[in-house]
Amino acid sequence: MFFGKLLPRDGNFFDMFNQHADRIIEAARAFSQMVANYNDVPLREKYNRDVDNAERAADRVTHEVNKAP
Repeated sequence: MFFGKLLPRDGNFFDMFNQHADRIIEAARAFSQMVANYNDVPLREKYNRDVDNAERAADRVTHEVNKAP
């Protein structure tokens, strides 16, 4: 199957996609909380940091996926 040749040989490829999805959910929840608490500046800043942290974590997973054999 041609599609199979595009996938890395590493067995945890789909685990990495699941990790990435978890980070997307984490960011979405933090973003939702940020919008819901937008008038509360300290909370807004906390949730903004949470979104940033989730995005960086997702970027690290993406990097791992891209370098997988």
